[in-house]
Amino acid sequence: MRLALAAWATLFVAATRVAAAPFAYVPGGGLRGELSIIDIATNQVTTTLRFPARLAGVGVDPSGLHAYVTRCDDDSVSVVDAVAGSVTTTISVGRCPFAAAVDPPGTRVYVSNHFDNTLSVIDVARGRVLATVPAGTPCPTALVVDPANMRLYVASEMGMLSVIDTQTTAVLTTVPLGTIHAGLAINPRGTRLYVTGLLEDTLFVIDTHTLTVLISVPVGPGVYGVAVHPDGARVYVANADDNSVSVVETHTNTIVTKVPVGQAPNGVAVDPTGRYVYAVNQMSNDVSVIDAAANAVVTTVEVAAAPFVIGQFIGTAPMGTVSAAPSGNGCCLSSSGRADAGVPALLLLLPLLVRLVGGASRGLGQSSAGNE
Repeated sequence: MRLALAAWATLFVAATRVAAAPFAYVPGGGLRGELSIIDIATNQVTTTLRFPARLAGVGVDPSGLHAYVTRCDDDSVSVVDAVAGSVTTTISVGRCPFAAAVDPPGTRVYVSNHFDNTLSVIDVARGRVLATVPAGTPCPTALVVDPANMRLYVASEMGMLSVIDTQTTAVLTTVPLGTIHAGLAINPRGTRLYVTGLLEDTLFVIDTHTLTVLISVPVGPGVYGVAVHPDGARVYVANADDNSVSVVETHTNTIVTKVPVGQAPNGVAVDPTGRYVYAVNQMSNDVSVIDAAANAVVTTVEVAAAPFVIGQFIGTAPMGTVSAAPSGNGCCLSSSGRADAGVPALLLLLPLLVRLVGGASRGLGQSSAGNE
C-alpha cells in the first residue's frame, strides 16, 4: 500500500511538472557549478543541481523538458531532465565545450568545443557523439540552428562567423564580422540572423540569404546575449554595463526602449508564448522577468551565485507540448590564464573586460532593410 501511494505521489509530481513545462535552465555557482531550474509557469526555482565543474552553455530541446549543459573544465555535456530534477547522463565531447544548440526536431545537439575549434554532434536518442567536425572558425562560442534552411551558425571570439550544413556537417562558408561575438539568434522564418559584437557594442543584422550585414544597430554598453520574440517583431539584447535590456523593433531596426534589469545581465531568452522575457543577471544573482507587452520587469527570481549562460536557455515549443526526445590553440585566453583549461575569460569576465577595454570602432556599413 505504501509503495503504491509513493508511486502515485511520484507520478503526480511528475505530471504537475510536465503541465508546467517548459523550464528555464540557468547555470551559475562559479567554479563549483550549479544549475537553477525555473518553472516558468510559476517563476519558481524547482531544483538546483550541483556539478563538479564550472558550467557555461545550455541547449534546450523544443519541449523545454530536457537541457544539455556544457562543462568546459572536464570536457563534457550533462543531460538534464527537468521533470525528474536530475542529470540522466553525461557525454564526453571535445576540449572546453562552450555552447550547445538543439535542432528543431530535438534529435541532434551541436556543441562548440572552444579549444579544439570543433563541433560535437550528439545523437539525442542514443546519448552519444555521432561525429566531431571542424567548426569552420577559431575559438567557437555561441551557436544557433536555422529552423528553415538546415544551417547551423557558429560564432567566434576571433570575429569569424561560420555557416554549417546540418545535413552534411560541412562548412559552407565563413563571414568576417566584427571582433568578439557574444550572442547569436535567428528569426522564426530564418531570414535574419542577429549577432552581438562585444567590443563594438553593436547588434549586427544579417540577411541569411546573402550573408551580408544589412545594418549595425548601436546597443549596449556591454552588449552580450540576444533573443528574438516568437513573432519575429522584436529582438532583445542584454547590456551588461548599464544593467538593461534593449528592445529592438525589427521592421525598422531601431531601439524602442531599454528596460532596467538586475546587475550585469548576460543571457536573455523569450518564453514560447512571447509574453515574458528572461534576463540572467550575473552580479545580482538573479533573473529578471520582463512583461514583453509592457516592457517592464514584473518579478525577479533568485538563482545560484554568479549566473552566466550562453544560448537559448528556454524551450521553444508552446507550453504544455511534450517532445519525443528521451529523458591550446594560440587564441582565447581562459579564466585560468592558460590556453587549455578553464572557461574563456573574454566572455566569463564580461562586465570587467568591457569596462577596461571600452567601445571599439562601430563596425560595418548600414542599410535601412528591416525584418522580412
